[in-house]
Amino acid sequence: SSSESIDDSHCTIAHKPSNNSIPVTMRMILWITAIAGYVIQTKCVSHIYSTTVYDDTDPVYLLFAHLSAWVLIFPLSQLYYYLRHGLLFSDQLRICGSIFSKTARPSDPELQLQVSHNHAKPPSDSVAARFAKLGALCVLVSVPMYTYFLSLSISPALDISIIHHTSIFEIVSLLIGVCGLASTRRLFSNFVAMVFTLLGILVVSYTNATSDLLSGKLSINASTGELEDPFLFDRLKGSLICGLGALLFGPFVVLWERWVMKRVRDQLRSLRLGEQDSERSATHKNLILNFEMSVLGLANILILGPILFLVCRNNPQRQTTGFKSSWTIVSILLGHLPYVLSLAQLSSVASPQYATTCSLGAIIMMSVVEWICQGAVTVMTRWQVVGYLVLSVGCLWLTWSYKPLKA
Repeated sequence: SSSESIDDSHCTIAHKPSNNSIPVTMRMILWITAIAGYVIQTKCVSHIYSTTVYDDTDPVYLLFAHLSAWVLIFPLSQLYYYLRHGLLFSDQLRICGSIFSKTARPSDPELQLQVSHNHAKPPSDSVAARFAKLGALCVLVSVPMYTYFLSLSISPALDISIIHHTSIFEIVSLLIGVCGLASTRRLFSNFVAMVFTLLGILVVSYTNATSDLLSGKLSINASTGELEDPFLFDRLKGSLICGLGALLFGPFVVLWERWVMKRVRDQLRSLRLGEQDSERSATHKNLILNFEMSVLGLANILILGPILFLVCRNNPQRQTTGFKSSWTIVSILLGHLPYVLSLAQLSSVASPQYATTCSLGAIIMMSVVEWICQGAVTVMTRWQVVGYLVLSVGCLWLTWSYKPLKA
C-alpha cells in the first residue's frame, strides 16, 4: 500500500497467549514493584525528616516534587517503546492525540473503513470539561499526598504506613463496590476476607505499643504506673491527619476509572483493536494511559507551582539543599514513579479491587523493612506475630479471590 500504518510498520510485537489479562508472573512483578516503590518512597522521606532541619514548608516541597514527576511517565514510556519495539515518537504522539478528536481515526486503512462503517464515535469532552476534571483529580490526589508527607514529619514511618494503607484499602474497597466498579462475584467470601484482614491490622496496631515498651523505646511511669510516651500526641495527630486525608483516594480512584479509564477503553473500542490483536491493543492502552498520567502531572505543576512559590518565597534555599534534593530524587525515581505506574497498570489490566491488595502488602513489607533496619532493638510479641500472620493470610486470600477479575 502507499501508506504504512503505525501498528504494522513500527510496532511489530509477538502475541501473548492471553487476550484480556497479563500473565500471572507479570501481575506479581507489578504487585511487588508497587509495594517496593512505596517502601522506598516512605523510607527516603522519613530519612530526610530525621537527618535534616525540618521546615514547615517541607511537605509542600515534597508534594510538588513527587507529583510534578508524573510528567516524566509518558516520555519514559515513549523511549521504552522506541527502543523495544521501534515505535516512532511521532506515531506514539499520533496515537495519544487521537483521544482529543471527535472521532477516532486509526492509521490502518482497514481499521478506518471499519470505524466509518460502524460509526464508532467515542464521547469527547469539551475543553472546559477536561480542565474541570483535571482540576478535580489534582485536588483529590494532592490533598492525601500532602497529609501523607505532613504526617511522616511528626510520626514514625511504620505507624503512618499502617493507618495510610488501612484507610486507602477501606475507602477504595467501599466506593468501588458502591459505585458499581467491582464485581459481585464471591461477595460474601470477599467480605469475610476483608474483615479477617482488618482484624489482623487491629491486632498489629494494638500490640505495637507493647513491642516498643519491650524494645526500650517507651517506659512506665513509676508513680502512676502508666505508659509514658513523649510523642503520644504527635502519633495521634499524625495518624488522624494521614487517615482522614487518605480517604480522598477513594473518590480519586472512582473518578479515574470513570473519566480516564473509560475514555481509554472507548478509544480502543473505536479503533477496533480487540482480541484479534491483543498486543497492539495493549500497546495503545499503555501509551494513552501513560499520556493521561503525564497530563495530570502537568496540571499538578500548574496548580502546585504557584502554591510552592508563595509558601517558600522566604526560604527557598533551605528547600534546595543537596541532601534533601538527592534523597528526594531517589524517592521519586526508585519509589514514587514505580509505585504509581504499577498501581495504574494493575488497575487497568486486572481490576481496581486487585490493586487494593497492594495496600495490605505494603503494610507487611514496611513492617519487615523496619524490623530489618532496627532488628537489634526490636522485640516482637506473640500477638504481634499472630496479627501479621492473620494479615498475610488475608492478603493472600484477597489476592487469590480478585485474581480472575478482568479489566
